[in-house]
Amino acid sequence: MKQKTYKVSEKDLPLSCPLKGSQTNGSHPKVFLKFNDKGEATCYYCGTHYSLDEA
Repeated sequence: MKQKTYKVSEKDLPLSCPLKGSQTNGSHPKVFLKFNDKGEATCYYCGTHYSLDEA
């Protein structure tokens, strides 16, 4: 299975997975993600990777 990556902005915080409207929506319970000091988070259910966009 290919890992999906999404860039998100601070306006999207707090961030939960799955994202509304994504293909993984409904495939696992909604979980809120904590970003590391590099601005990255990975969902422990589906492996989707998120990174904060600095723009």
